[in-house]
Formats: sequence, C-alpha cells, structure tokens
Amino acid sequence: MNIKINSISFSKEELLSSIKKSKLETIKHIKSITNIGLKDAKEIVDSLDDDPNCYDNIDVKKEVVSFSKNENIINKEDRKGAHFIQNKKALNKYIIFGLILIVIILIGLLIK
Repeated sequence: MNIKINSISFSKEELLSSIKKSKLETIKHIKSITNIGLKDAKEIVDSLDDDPNCYDNIDVKKEVVSFSKNENIINKEDRKGAHFIQNKKALNKYIIFGLILIVIILIGLLIK
C-alpha cells in the first residue's frame, strides 16, 4: 500500500520500518522530498506511528514551504552556527556612548 503526500507516493511499509528505526530521519526524509514544513512532516510521522492505517486511501495535502523568502531576511554572512553575529559597528557605538556617559558622570561628581 502507498501513502500519497502532496501527490508524491511513499511505500507505507518502508515508512513504517523507517519510523521504527528513527522517527527523526523519517521526518527529515518526508520533509525534504515533499517540501512541506517540519511541523507537518512530524504530524504525519506521529500519526503513522500511532495508527499505521490512518492515511489509507487518502491523498494528504500539506502546504509547500518556500525557503527563498526567508533567505532574503537573514544574510548567510551574518550567521555563525546557530547564533547571529551582531553588527560590530553598532556595538562599538553603544560602547563609545556608554564611556562618554561615564566620563560625564565622573566629571559631574568631581565638580561637586
């Protein structure tokens, strides 16, 4: 028996055996082939794990996720691992502003 997700057929037996081996790898596999979101892929895998017959004779339709619009928001050069690198020029401005503020406060205390 086959399971259709966004008109792409998967062997039900292969998916179930893959789920038994590694749910995470099965989620990644479904997500990469169908271009659906992580949450949708996880829901499908969890449903199959709970009830292997839940998608019999059903063509599962999930929203296809486009990652191109997100790539414009985050420049790859501004990332390092899972953390964002702050703009160093903006950080330097805050440091200089803080130092000037401290100097003004110290001068004010010395004058009194």
